[in-house]
Amino acid sequence: MKHPNKELRGIVAILTMAILAASCTKEMMTQEEFDEALFVKTTITADATLPGTDSTANADKAYVEDSTRKVIWQSGDQLRINGTDLTVAEIDSGGVRAKFYGTVPALVSGSNYRYWAVYPTNLASSISDTSQLTITLPATQTINTSDLNHPLAGYSYMAGHAVVPQTASRVHFQMRNVGTVLKLTLKANANDFRQRVDKIVFTSNANLTGAFTIPNTLSSNPNFTINSGSGSTTLTVNFSGGSLDISSEKTIYVFLPPLSGKSLNMKIYGGYGLVSYVEVNKTSANLERNTIYSYENKNITFDKVFSVASNRKVIFSPGNLQYIAGFTVGNSAHFRFAPNQWERIGNAAGNTTAANKRATQTAWIDLFGYGTSGVSSKYPYMTSTTNSEYRNANINGTNFDWGVYNKIYNSKISQTDAAGTWRTLTEDEWNYLLFTRTTNATVNSKANARYTFATLTGYSNIKGIILFPDNYSGGTPSGVNWGGTDPNCVNYNSSTEINWPTTCTAAGWTALEQAGCVFLPAAGYRNGTTVDKVNSQAYYWSSTDATSGNNAFNLFRGNNKPIVTANAQRCWGLSVRLVRTHP
Repeated sequence: MKHPNKELRGIVAILTMAILAASCTKEMMTQEEFDEALFVKTTITADATLPGTDSTANADKAYVEDSTRKVIWQSGDQLRINGTDLTVAEIDSGGVRAKFYGTVPALVSGSNYRYWAVYPTNLASSISDTSQLTITLPATQTINTSDLNHPLAGYSYMAGHAVVPQTASRVHFQMRNVGTVLKLTLKANANDFRQRVDKIVFTSNANLTGAFTIPNTLSSNPNFTINSGSGSTTLTVNFSGGSLDISSEKTIYVFLPPLSGKSLNMKIYGGYGLVSYVEVNKTSANLERNTIYSYENKNITFDKVFSVASNRKVIFSPGNLQYIAGFTVGNSAHFRFAPNQWERIGNAAGNTTAANKRATQTAWIDLFGYGTSGVSSKYPYMTSTTNSEYRNANINGTNFDWGVYNKIYNSKISQTDAAGTWRTLTEDEWNYLLFTRTTNATVNSKANARYTFATLTGYSNIKGIILFPDNYSGGTPSGVNWGGTDPNCVNYNSSTEINWPTTCTAAGWTALEQAGCVFLPAAGYRNGTTVDKVNSQAYYWSSTDATSGNNAFNLFRGNNKPIVTANAQRCWGLSVRLVRTHP
C-alpha cells in the first residue's frame, strides 16, 4: 500500500471470486482432502474496507491518526482471501477503490460461506475448521531504509472476516488492525562518530512473535482480543543495507501484538568502535490493539568514552590491531581490528613465521615492533632483534603510528577507516586512564572504578585487563564475579594480588562489552620469532619513546605484578590497541 502524507480515508476494494468445490466426509483424510472438504465453489463480489472508514460508532481508528499518512491502494498490492492471493486489477478514485479478480475458496459454515481476508499476504496465516484465523508473526522485521515514507508491511497488518448466505452475491470485509504499532523517532548525538542504528531488539514477558489465533467474532466485535499461542518473547528489527543513518531525525514503525499490562524492553544497538546499545524499559506497557505508542530519542549516544587527560576523551577500537601481508581485507587494507576484543594470535603462525616469509605470509600478526607502521622501511612484519632498526623517537602524531599511517578494516561494522582515523595512546594518557581519571562509576563498592584483572571463563580462560568507561552503568551482570567480595579486585595494583581474579562467562562478558567495557587480552610478547608469556602477561605499546637507550614505553601487567607503564626494547613485538579522540 502507498502512504502519502494525508489524512486516512476509506477504501473499498471490489473483488470477484470463483470458489472451489468439494464434498464433505467424516472418514480420516489427508490435509489436502480435508481442505477440499471444507471449501466449495462459488462466484462472488467482495468489498474490503480499511480501518477507520466504517460509518458505525464501533469503527476502528486507523493506526496513524496524526495526519502523517493516508492509506491507499497502489499497483501490485495483494489481498489474501482464504489462503489465496489476489492482485489489484484496477485502481480508481485516486486509490480509494480497487478491483481484484481471481479464484478463491469459500469455507462451508452450515448454510453460509465464511471468508477471511489478510493484509499483507506475506503475513503467514491459516484457517482452522473452528473458523479461527491463525496468523504467525515473524521473529524478525526488516525495515526498508530507502523508503521510510512507505512503512514496514507490519505497520498495516490487518484481518477481515465475513459470513454470508450461500445465495449471497456480495461479501463485505471490514478490515481490522490486529495489533499495535510503535512509532520510533530517532536521532544521534552530533558528537557520535558513527550515527547509525544496527538493529533494535525487543523483549517482553509476553509473546511478541509466533502463532496467534483470532476469534471469528472479528466481524461483529471490533474490540476483539488476539489469543496468544506458541512463540517467542523476543523480536529483532533489522534494516536493509545493514543499518539506519540517524544523523538526521528518522521515524520508523514496528508492529507488535497487544501488550496491555505487560513489560517491554527495547535495546537500540549501534556504535563505531565497540558495539553498544541504548536501553528503554516500559514495565507496564499500555499497548492496546489499534493504538500507537510513540518513543522519541533525539540525542542517542552510542560512544562509550574514556578520559585520558583532564580535557581529552577517546573511544577504543573494537579489538587489537592485526596485520596480514599476503592479501587485503575491506577496501584494500592490510590492517584490521581483531574480530573480538578477547582475540589474540599468541604463539601461532603469523607471529612465529620465519623472517624470510613474513613479507608475503597469509597468517595474521598481532605483535609489532615499535613504530612499525610501514613507513620508512619500518614494516609490520619485521622480526629483527636489533633495536636500532626500529623507530628511535616518539611516534605520537607521526606516520610511524600504525593508526596515523594506515587504513584499517573494522569487521564489526564492515567499514574500512581512512589513514589518520585512529592513533596510539601516549605514556601520559595510559597513566591518566589507569590511575587518575574520575569515572563516577562504582563497581563492587569501589568508587571511580577504572579497571579490573579478569579471566574470561567463557572463552577458554583468556586473561586480560577490563577497562571501565567513564560513567559505567552496567552494574554486575549475570555471569560476572568481581573476584569475591573484596572491592580491591577493582583498581587494585599490588604484586600480592590474586593473578586475574574477576571471572566472566561468555554472557557476562557480552553484557560488560555492551555496557562499554574494553578488554585488553594478555597476548604476551615476541622476541624475533619466539613468542612468550601468552595468557600471563599483557604488553601494549604507547606512542612515547624512552628517549634514552633502546626502549620505548608500554603498558605492562603480568602474573603477580602490578600494572605499570614500563620500558620495553623497541625490537620486541607487543600488542597495539588504538583509540580515536572524541570531540
